[in-house]
Amino acid sequence: MATITITHTREDGTLLDGSSKGDGVYEIVQQHGFRYSRHVGIYIRGSRDKEAQHWRINGAVEALRAAGHEVRVEIDENDDRSFAEIEAAREERAEDRAERFSNRAGRAAAASNARRDAAHDISRRFEFGQPILVGHHSERRARRDQERIDDNMRKSIAENQRAGYWANRAEAAAAYKKHRNDPYRTLRRLEKLRADLRQQERYHAEAVEKGYDSVDRHARLIRDLKKEIGGWEEVVEKAKAEGVKIWGPEDFAPGDYALYSGSWYQVHRVNPKTLSIAWNLRLAPKHVMTLEDATERGRVWTHTADYTNVRARCPEAAMNAFLADGKVPGARAAHAASEKQPASAVREAQAAAVKTKPKKKSDPKVPRKVFVDCPLGGAEATLTWLNGGSRPHRNFEPVKITAPEGGKFHRAVWSRTLQAEIARILGEQGYECCEDDWQVSRDRNGFVRPIRPKAKTQVEPEAEPAIEEHAADVPAGEPEAAPQAPAEDAPEGAQGTEEGAEGHAVQIAEVCERAAQLPEVERTPELDAAYRRYVDDGIASTDGWYCPLDFQAWATTLGAHLVTAAAGEREATAEGVERSPVEVGEVPTQAAGAEPEGEKTPLTCEISEISRNHTASTSVVHSDYPLSSTVKEVAAVTVEMDAARTATATKKATPKKAAPKKAVAKRVVEPTKVQKRREVHAEKVEALGAIERRTTRKKIPLHRIERDPSQPREEFDQGKLVELANSMKRLGQLQPATVEYNPVTKKYVIVMGERRWRAAQIAKLPKLDCIVSNGSESEREVLAKQVAENVGRADMTPMEEAKSFQRLVDAEYTIDEVAEMCGKSAAYVGWRIDLLRLCDEAREALSKAHLPVGMAWYVSKLSCENQMRFLAKYARGHFANDRAAEEFVKACLAEEKRRESQGSFFVLAGEDTEADGSTQEAIPGAHDVTEEERERIMDERAKLTKKIDRLSTAGEILSELATADPEELALLLAGTPGGVPGHQMRMDHLAKLIGKVSTNLRKAQAHAEVRASGIVVNPEVAA
Repeated sequence: MATITITHTREDGTLLDGSSKGDGVYEIVQQHGFRYSRHVGIYIRGSRDKEAQHWRINGAVEALRAAGHEVRVEIDENDDRSFAEIEAAREERAEDRAERFSNRAGRAAAASNARRDAAHDISRRFEFGQPILVGHHSERRARRDQERIDDNMRKSIAENQRAGYWANRAEAAAAYKKHRNDPYRTLRRLEKLRADLRQQERYHAEAVEKGYDSVDRHARLIRDLKKEIGGWEEVVEKAKAEGVKIWGPEDFAPGDYALYSGSWYQVHRVNPKTLSIAWNLRLAPKHVMTLEDATERGRVWTHTADYTNVRARCPEAAMNAFLADGKVPGARAAHAASEKQPASAVREAQAAAVKTKPKKKSDPKVPRKVFVDCPLGGAEATLTWLNGGSRPHRNFEPVKITAPEGGKFHRAVWSRTLQAEIARILGEQGYECCEDDWQVSRDRNGFVRPIRPKAKTQVEPEAEPAIEEHAADVPAGEPEAAPQAPAEDAPEGAQGTEEGAEGHAVQIAEVCERAAQLPEVERTPELDAAYRRYVDDGIASTDGWYCPLDFQAWATTLGAHLVTAAAGEREATAEGVERSPVEVGEVPTQAAGAEPEGEKTPLTCEISEISRNHTASTSVVHSDYPLSSTVKEVAAVTVEMDAARTATATKKATPKKAAPKKAVAKRVVEPTKVQKRREVHAEKVEALGAIERRTTRKKIPLHRIERDPSQPREEFDQGKLVELANSMKRLGQLQPATVEYNPVTKKYVIVMGERRWRAAQIAKLPKLDCIVSNGSESEREVLAKQVAENVGRADMTPMEEAKSFQRLVDAEYTIDEVAEMCGKSAAYVGWRIDLLRLCDEAREALSKAHLPVGMAWYVSKLSCENQMRFLAKYARGHFANDRAAEEFVKACLAEEKRRESQGSFFVLAGEDTEADGSTQEAIPGAHDVTEEERERIMDERAKLTKKIDRLSTAGEILSELATADPEELALLLAGTPGGVPGHQMRMDHLAKLIGKVSTNLRKAQAHAEVRASGIVVNPEVAA
């Protein structure tokens, strides 16, 4: 037996010497973690620069000695190398691995290419799709070649995969140094090393105390860990000196934003080693995640982010400024903002703003939770009161809850009957459920939910009678008070459930029913736009059940301030008093005697403002249902509107002394934001010397409006006009038309909206809502607007588009400018303009949809005479389909160009010419073919027809395959190279080739028909 030596040093690791191939040593030690390599021999992987793995070495020694081998063990744990020397040796070995793996990848890639080329060389001897001729002398060779092709391709794929594997290994080895010295990874490595050091120090102290033999081993490990920690700390310090930012708790304050995993997350807590950032998986991925996004039912959901994974910081104020501008900051912009507002300043400001609050002591007599034991489908449940420690409360006895006769709690605590009973029991004791939902208890025997005492509400006895007396004084025709919102102590679970939604729907229906009894409010465009935004906001901001008010109910409750403002504006206009326009959705300026500005009312509170201000940015928590607050708003606003109307009626009833108009004081109103923006814009326009264009909106009688004779659209679908007229009768005119005043005729000329004008005439409406343009627009600009408005219509014909585009081009617009104005491509505009070359008959066929637009473009390239003759052939059904007709036109165009280059005219023959038999069927267009060219054509024709005749054999084979039994085909082809899928691929390829051949023959047929039915006229003879 051989003498085996197992040695271990820190530099070389654990090695086994003295073994030779076939002596069975490797098979024995392999079970104990030893591996074999051609470069190293037998070794233990990962044993360099580490403590000897005695359990592996001792196990291998015992197994070798049991097999009769003599074994010597030499272990040297002393290592005088520094940390830098150890890392340099590792990097050198990584470079060697990278070079070695790269060579392997290159050899594998070369082998893969060679195998693929060999397979292609063999396949070149076959016509693609050529079947094996069974019984022929070439059958054996063909089958052998197929096997060789299959074998080479399989080996090529395997070598290609091997090349990819070694290429990835080489890339990883080349990046070893960069990965190893990355400062952020080094920080995480240091955390683990320090934890290992503390562990070894504990083990060493215990071994010294109890006298274990492992004292020296722990001491060596402690020495090695300290040396490695010192080396990695130097790497981190070097990175800091080079400008790498190492983030820590001193760099952040609560509320800041941290760049983590490519997105910004707001910081909730700053911990010594990590950040607690806002986290909401339902909104991920999101560029900026705020604490509001992560808040649900009063709880902020967070995620732990290690400082080594943070890449930037942005203060909260700076982030809000970026978001207000619609931007997301990058690392550089955030760094600049962070330097202006460091975390220390933010923490000082937060500390100065924090007010100490007296700590509330928990009352042990008050229960904090309830525990319900109710199985699914059970008929009985037990409610247990729990204290703050989640133990049964001693002052409250458990309550048994029994289902109604014949009923069961099929959904456990989520059963409606059980929830209602629990709410009743809690209400009797003066408690209610918190916002948190039911959760499974720790022992998983029931469900737990937090509770709280009900808030004490102060009821003013005078309030209700006052409202009743006030309501009694409301004049006829004024809206009554809406139903009150659900009480705050309603059973928990009603909101956000189907039962709660049904209750709200009933209240909304009552409000709508009462509003229907009042005088109808005029639905102006401004009120209609505000109502539409109210409905859209409600739909977009809830994922539960939504039931909006109808327009009449909305106008008498939530939109009453807009109705009042509009009425006041009309009165002021009639009296000649200057008033500022009230923007849609803007609350009117507070009048004298109104409620103080600082006090919040249902119309000015934050919740109501968000529910009505549709332009404001809102954030809806997933558990919020805006329907509840909307119902409460309706009730509150209705009561408030009743009081306001009563006061107004009383004020109007008081006689006033008539005052001269000169004494009327004009109310000074501060300009709104919209007006300020308009003033700034007007100043800019005036500074640039632009012409001010003013528009006026008014209703104009139909007899004073006339159409523009240069209107691009010429044809109107009468059926669509009738539909539009019916819509205008029922809903009114939704969009105004645009007109210009003509001082010559003293009438208004339509710029945009002729369909609305025609429909209004059909509907017999007296007036049309119009926007009158009083500016100095040129005819060129008006034409551009008309074309841009009409060209996108689906019912605009191609010829109308072509004429419109041509008029713009004649008005000195370029093709690119026309395309940009109309939202089309430049090629589209050019194609439409080309249609103007069609003759009258072709234009009529195109307008009646007898000629496709795509084919009409090709026809427009022909001469006018050939266009007429082609239309005659097309109308007689000379072509099998539109594709054949299109190919025929292309062939005619090519023949025209060819004959024109030769100094001849090409004309399609008519019916009389074809009847004379003047065309030659043997060689189409052979009257100008020379004898030599004729002989060449005849020879090539003979060769080609012989090849085509050989396809009859292939047709028989295909016919046989088409009629064969699929099961029989599977049995016959299963054992062949490639199997059924291989033959299927061949057939698919043949099908593609057949399709291309068919297309090519179709084009050839078109050329043959053109030459056969064409007449060539010499210009000199024609002259």
